[in-house]
Amino acid sequence: MRSSCIFCTKILLLFGLLCMLSASAPAASVDKAVEQTLDSDEEVKVIIKLKDVPVPPCRAAGLETAVMKRSMIRSQQEKVKQKHKGLEVRHSYSTVNAMSTKITRAQLKELRDDPDVEAVFYDRVLHVSLDASIPQIDADNAWALQLDGYNLTGAGETICIVDTGIDYSHAALGGCSITRIELNGTNETYSLESAHPYADDFEQTWKITKPGYENIAVHFKNLTTESNYDYVKVADSSGNLIAILSGSHDDEWSPHADGDTIYLTLDTDSSVTDYGFVIDHVINGTTNKTYNWSSCPKVIGGWDVVNGDGDPMDDEKHGTHCAGIAASTDPTYRGVAPDANLIAMKVLDSSGSGTTSDIIAGIEWCTNRSSEYNISVISMSLGCNGAGCTHYQTYCNADPMAVAVDAAVDAGIAVTIASGNQGWSDGITYPACI
Repeated sequence: MRSSCIFCTKILLLFGLLCMLSASAPAASVDKAVEQTLDSDEEVKVIIKLKDVPVPPCRAAGLETAVMKRSMIRSQQEKVKQKHKGLEVRHSYSTVNAMSTKITRAQLKELRDDPDVEAVFYDRVLHVSLDASIPQIDADNAWALQLDGYNLTGAGETICIVDTGIDYSHAALGGCSITRIELNGTNETYSLESAHPYADDFEQTWKITKPGYENIAVHFKNLTTESNYDYVKVADSSGNLIAILSGSHDDEWSPHADGDTIYLTLDTDSSVTDYGFVIDHVINGTTNKTYNWSSCPKVIGGWDVVNGDGDPMDDEKHGTHCAGIAASTDPTYRGVAPDANLIAMKVLDSSGSGTTSDIIAGIEWCTNRSSEYNISVISMSLGCNGAGCTHYQTYCNADPMAVAVDAAVDAGIAVTIASGNQGWSDGITYPACI
């Protein structure tokens, strides 16, 4: 088996070499919404889809083929990153040969002419969708049915809720707590605030130095930015990023930096402002945030893609509502599959909106951990109804999210997506069209 894998790897490298030696490729296709956005804005959020190097047929199969494909994807992504060093990549995917980032018109031209780039897609914003269905599907009647001697209640299965997160402290969803902060050192009061609200198209860096500190971290009494568009970046004395915060955070400690200095940068885009931040303490010591799901009987894991941390607590309530419909244990308001476990995948922010790129990252998280958690369903009650959206009457399988959904299905996961509840009669919304 090992020799076959080595053989296939060599063939894969040969395929890659032939691709590099081939004649110049046609220009990458560009989503019209990308061009339209750059007509008015300096930057636009995009998903860059790269050209695949085909995985050759060989004796290796299954896991080895998947490993080779992921290796190919990683190699292609690194190659493109090296050519376009100015790109600040937010997501590098593993099942989709694509990356998400923000680009200028000059960068778009470079990407269009890059033979390794297949297409540049607009990173569309999606929104929460329909969240009530049990009466329509007679779920309560299904619970009494049996298959191979088991009641159809979801026992042993796990549903990945890709939404605004889940309130795992809710009594009907396990009623647990996962976050623990360890502070080692001495903290003292400190006062630093951004403007409230902050300005558009704004960047400012604050330097905090406390002579004599061995390590330093700051405490945000409050931090609120336009999620996924405006960021507070935390860096150490050498300028190395140690955290990027976006969205809504209350009572939040930053990671600690070595030494006596820490930098904070507020970086905003050209539209929509928010509150900013207030810092009220610093610590001479270390901070360590841990997430432990062992006390959670219903929601057994998750991730916050929006804010980039391990706490997918719902700050909008739509995801919690959908999770309850799926698997609530409340005796009066039971879910469709009350004995199923849940994964909380937060890809939508406190306003119920999120980018296509974050949703793809959420799908990949569930797919890549399907064996670990026995994930058999991915549920997405969300859709597109803003800029760049279409009422689809045919499949939309050219989109990068379709590749992520296909990978989930190939892993044995059923993927369900809301068709939209806007009352359209001329088609369904994205991504239900996949």
